[in-house]
Amino acid sequence: MTKTPLPEAEWYESKTGGIKKTIGKKNLHLQADLFESIAQPYYVLMDAQGNRLVKSEMGYDPDKDKFLSFLESGVKNSRNSSLPTLWLL
Repeated sequence: MTKTPLPEAEWYESKTGGIKKTIGKKNLHLQADLFESIAQPYYVLMDAQGNRLVKSEMGYDPDKDKFLSFLESGVKNSRNSSLPTLWLL
């Protein structure tokens, strides 16, 4: 597996120190800095301003109905917000 480099303008300095220069390292440390978790996969539903649409996060769960309910609650909450929503799938 190859590491995908980031353009220098997108390098990320983590709270634990050091500059992260690849997409994978940036995402890993950004997740750890924001949510104190490095679980993969890890789902947090947020709007474009960084506000959570659902209070809880979700890691891997084989129950597809539970995951669908999690996503639907985020969609419902985004419709109740006047802020634009950023969906990353």
